[in-house]
Amino acid sequence: MIMGGSYECRVRCCNRAATLGGLWRELSQSKPSGRVRIETAVAAGLAGLGIIQAPSYAVHDAVKAGRLTALLQDWQTPTIPVHLVYPPNRYLSAKVRVFIDWAVALFERHSTLRRGCPSGCLGMPVGLEAGTVQSKYAHDVPREQAAARDRHTILQMMRRAIVLLLLSAALLLPANLDPRSAAWSWPERWNPWAPLRIGEVPNLLTRYKLSRLSDSPELCGAALAGSGFRYESLSPRSGTGACPLDNAVRIRASSLELATPLTLSCPAAVSLALWERHVLQPAARRHFGAPAARLEHLGSYACRTIGGRRGAPLSQHASADALDVAGVVLRDGRRIRVVHDWSAGSEAGAFLREVRGGACNWFDAVLSPDFDAAHVDHLHLDRGRHRVCR
Repeated sequence: MIMGGSYECRVRCCNRAATLGGLWRELSQSKPSGRVRIETAVAAGLAGLGIIQAPSYAVHDAVKAGRLTALLQDWQTPTIPVHLVYPPNRYLSAKVRVFIDWAVALFERHSTLRRGCPSGCLGMPVGLEAGTVQSKYAHDVPREQAAARDRHTILQMMRRAIVLLLLSAALLLPANLDPRSAAWSWPERWNPWAPLRIGEVPNLLTRYKLSRLSDSPELCGAALAGSGFRYESLSPRSGTGACPLDNAVRIRASSLELATPLTLSCPAAVSLALWERHVLQPAARRHFGAPAARLEHLGSYACRTIGGRRGAPLSQHASADALDVAGVVLRDGRRIRVVHDWSAGSEAGAFLREVRGGACNWFDAVLSPDFDAAHVDHLHLDRGRHRVCR
């Protein structure tokens, strides 16, 4: 409770407020049981109209300056929690992050008002104790990681814009000129209709070419044939139960050795080939001075729901669109494992985070130990319906 000026009154006096200096209007419609704006209550207290009840952050400056006096310091109303709720988008926008940072800083500053008071001395608490204020964003996403995500988002937007420009240019060509014909002068790497070649250095069109493979088994088969993988094509009959296989392969060896074969859809296999060649191997040489020799995994195709929960949607594993990578073994015998090295703060941990981030360029969903406890020992990579990189 807060008392302003030298006046005291019962709560009922708020039914009618006196006019002071022409600044106050008669509150003829207000009732003791009605709602009163915080600003109005604070203004009434500052005007000396009586006792008010207000959140500590609203009266902090006035109490500190001696314009309001705290009463009933041993009594507090129930705590009012404060929640910041926002959509679970893959990338948190700069506007949302700025607002969250501002709100957290605001309540952190005012939560210090409660120090030194037996139960809080400034009336209605706001549900934030000193030193414990945090937000989901502030707790889960470091600023440098958020900045990296912003850069990745900008690159994605630029990539899409260039693809659209190239496609628009193709549509403006004379009707008798086929951009896929020999008369078309673009280099194959920059021709959006040219086949995807895994060995080529990726450019802004690579992701677009990769997306086309889901609708064309012929294009996908041609791309995978240039991967160097040892594999065999599977018929739909090789699936089980409610999980038939469509355009899937069994990989005996990728560019790395495999302890057990992987069953993947053709698009997921091409994504794996791109990841190994353009992300995993360069990162291994950069961090350890040695290439990766063996890929350790926890499986791929499995006819099950997400998390194995009853009634949950089918997992991407059920369509052979996902694999779980547990770690790699280098050519010199060193072993890097997600379960041991992810949080170690070592070179191995930095390597794992780099290959996780690079996987987001070639897979749709990439889930790591940063996502939840279910992924503490592996990286989940899938070609699915949702874009997630965590």
